[in-house]
Amino acid sequence: MFWALEGSQYSWDTYVGSPTNLSTLAPEMDGIVDELMSMVAAAGLRIGVTLRPQVLTPDPAWNASVPPTATPQRYYQRDLYLPDNSTDVAGYVANIAGKVRYATARWNATIFYVDSTVNNNGVLPHTVWDALRASFPGVVFIPEETDLLDYATVTPLQDDWGSAAFGVPAAVKLMWPSAFNYQLMQMDTTDEDPVASGFVALRQAGDVFRVDGWYASPQNAWTKRVYELAAAATTTVTTEESAAMGAL
Repeated sequence: MFWALEGSQYSWDTYVGSPTNLSTLAPEMDGIVDELMSMVAAAGLRIGVTLRPQVLTPDPAWNASVPPTATPQRYYQRDLYLPDNSTDVAGYVANIAGKVRYATARWNATIFYVDSTVNNNGVLPHTVWDALRASFPGVVFIPEETDLLDYATVTPLQDDWGSAAFGVPAAVKLMWPSAFNYQLMQMDTTDEDPVASGFVALRQAGDVFRVDGWYASPQNAWTKRVYELAAAATTTVTTEESAAMGAL
């Protein structure tokens, strides 16, 4: 998953999340990105990119003579509202769907981290994700901010930076037993025991964990150990259950 395909030179947003504007925002990436994605696909991996639900909008007050870090910036991200200031659900669905169609047609992308899924009215309504799931049944959406009802259709991001392991709420598991989180894994685990940390239990419950693919992060080895311990514990339980059934 490429979290900043358009680059990080734009100080007005951490992640631009607008692959449809790649040729304008980052022509140097646009020229090589197809080859890059082909390498990822050839390795047997699914392709993912970051999206934003806002509309990338030129700022009429932008001054081309000022440094790129100065304000006003060349663009800003515009939220979508109806005349009564309520959230424009159809507008958000169309915005995200257009970006998904572009990325799937060009790179066969099927995984999308969706950044900043909030506006002044709070978290985007779950009906946004319901509509997108109906349109793209084979796509995984990972919204940054979610509500409980979103678990029915998406994989919420769990930002565990500096905090304890947090899994799917029990009430959600009652409604959707297969619900799971995408754990961001942005905390220091240098001297932390994987089992005691709680992350092994999260893996056994179905959560998936991010690993860094662009450098050899020490976090990766710890995360790999979590997967190994979770798999070993699951195998042990399965073997014991089989033996018990055989005895019966």
